Amino acid sequence: LRAVRAFPHAVAISARTGAGVEELKNKIVAMLSAYVDRGAFFIPFTEGEYLALLHEKGKVYTEEYRASGVYLEVELPRIWAERLRQFRV
Repeated sequence: LRAVRAFPHAVAISARTGAGVEELKNKIVAMLSAYVDRGAFFIPFTEGEYLALLHEKGKVYTEEYRASGVYLEVELPRIWAERLRQFRV
């Protein structure tokens, strides 16, 4: 328990009883979500390399082919979402 007091983000867990594991999971999800973004993108057919990039770097939830390009709903690292901001809708 000294480590929990010494480190502000520490979570005490018990290997014997499993106590604290759920709190640890919640803390991990909260910390990781600060680095992940979910959004909608529209990639024109002329920019196909970005479509491949979204599939490579993110998790695609929706992909709809339309007349002039592809509409996607994707979860991906914020740094990639920022780099692809011109395709955000």
